[in-house]
Amino acid sequence: MAGERDLSRLLRGLRPRLYPDRYAFAAVVEPSLGAGQFALVREGEGLTSIHPDSQGNGRGSAWRSIRASMRLA
Repeated sequence: MAGERDLSRLLRGLRPRLYPDRYAFAAVVEPSLGAGQFALVREGEGLTSIHPDSQGNGRGSAWRSIRASMRLA
């Protein structure tokens, strides 16, 4: 089974869906995925922890940004 290789055609067929959930991102030192964390990302600058922002954590000083989640189908 061959997949689609035409990027323009693929992009035209996308139906983006924005989810209502928000996620808080923060730099961390400890490389462990704790309770409540959605993901832990290793980048050149260091580690980033991603938590659901259900409790408004994004307003705290340790949290550097709030982002949304979307699906491309």
